[in-house]
Amino acid sequence: MGRVYVASHVDTGQRAAVKVIKTISPDPVHQTQLCKAFEREAALLASLSHPAIVEVFETSRLPDGTFYLVQELVDGKTFEEELQADGPLKEEFAVSLTLQALDGLHYLHSQTPPVIVRDLTPRNLMISDFDDSVRIIDFGLAREVVDGQVTRQTLKGFGSEGFAPLEQYGAGTDQRSDLYSLGANLYFLLTGQVPVAAFNQAAGVEVLPLISEFRDDISEKTQDAIRALMQLKRDDRPSSAIEAKTLFRPPTPSRTTLSTSSPQPSIDSEVLSSSEGTLVFTQALSSKLRPQIAERIVELVEEALGYVVEDDDAAAMASLEEILEQRVWLGNDAVWAEVLQEIGTFMFFEGLFIPAFHFLERCIGFDDNNWKAHLSLSRLYLQDLDLKQSGYHLRRFEALAPPSAVTANL
Repeated sequence: MGRVYVASHVDTGQRAAVKVIKTISPDPVHQTQLCKAFEREAALLASLSHPAIVEVFETSRLPDGTFYLVQELVDGKTFEEELQADGPLKEEFAVSLTLQALDGLHYLHSQTPPVIVRDLTPRNLMISDFDDSVRIIDFGLAREVVDGQVTRQTLKGFGSEGFAPLEQYGAGTDQRSDLYSLGANLYFLLTGQVPVAAFNQAAGVEVLPLISEFRDDISEKTQDAIRALMQLKRDDRPSSAIEAKTLFRPPTPSRTTLSTSSPQPSIDSEVLSSSEGTLVFTQALSSKLRPQIAERIVELVEEALGYVVEDDDAAAMASLEEILEQRVWLGNDAVWAEVLQEIGTFMFFEGLFIPAFHFLERCIGFDDNNWKAHLSLSRLYLQDLDLKQSGYHLRRFEALAPPSAVTANL
C-alpha cells in the first residue's frame, strides 16, 4: 500500500523511512478505505514506544492530499530476506528473535484497549544489522480491541495465509491470534517453509509437516512450543505473550516460602525481611489509594503469593487478574501506573519475576515516564540475562529519573 522511500533530514542528516500513499485505486470507496487504514496505522504507531516496535517521528498530509509517515529506518533484513540470504536459522538465534517479538506483543496487548497486529508475517518483522534486535514494522491491519470485542478482517496478499490463524477468517481475532502468527514465523525461520494454511488444516485438506521432517537438530522444547502457539483452536494456545515466553524457557524459580529463603533486593537496594517488605508495600499503596482499595489489593497479592507456594499457578493468576480489575475504581492513569509499579516492585522483591514483568510492563503502558518501573524492568531483564532489554530500560531510567536517584541506583 503506497511507497516507501529512504530520506535524510536536511539539517541533522538523520536517515529515515518515509511511507506515502497517493490515489492508487480507481474505486473511490476503496481509496477511502486505504487512506483510513494508513491514517490508523500512523496514529497507532505514533502512540507507541517500545524497542521492538518501529518508532514514528512525524505524520501528516501534503497540500495535494498525499499522506506521509516518517519513521525509524531499520538497517537490516526482514525475516523473509534473512532466510532467503542464509537459509533456515539456527535454533538459538530464531528463538531469541521470537522472544524479542513476544516482548513487543506483550507491550501491544497491554495497551488500553489492546492492540492486535493481525498481519505478523516474515515481511513485517525485521532484524537490525546493528544488534540483531527485532522490529515489528507494519501495522496496516492492526486493530484495537474495544470493550472486549474481537476484530474481523480476512488477510489478503501472497503468503499471508500460512501465517493467519483460523479465526481470522470468520470468528474474529484477539491477542492469541498474534501468538499463532508468531509461532508460524518461527516455523518458517527454522524450516524455510511457509506453514500450511490454517483453513486447509481444519478442512483436512493438508497436514502441517513436523519440523523434524526438515531437520533433526531442533529441540523437542522448541517444537512443542511451536505446536502450542499454532493450535487451530485459540483456546488451546497460551493466553498471553508472557505465558508464551515460558514455553521456551522455564520461569525463574520463586521462593518456596515467604520467610525462610534469602530475600531479593528491593528497588532501593535495601535488604528487607518479607514482613517488612509487605509493610512497605502496604504503606506505599495506602498513600495512593482509598484504604479499602489498597487493603483489597494487598489481600489479593498475598493470596497470589500463597497460591504460588502451593504450586497452584492457575489460582495465582486469577488473583493477579482480579487486581487489575481494581482499575475501575481509578480515573487517573498516572496513579494507576504508580500502583502497578509498586505491585511489580513488590513481586520482584518476593522473587516472583514473571508476575513482576506482567505488572511493570502494564505500568509502562499507562505511563512510560515512570522511571521507577524502568529501573525495576532493567534489573529484571538483567536477571534474565537479556542485556538489550535491560539496557533499553536503564537508558529510559537515566533519562527520566532525578539526578539524585540516578546516582543512588547506579
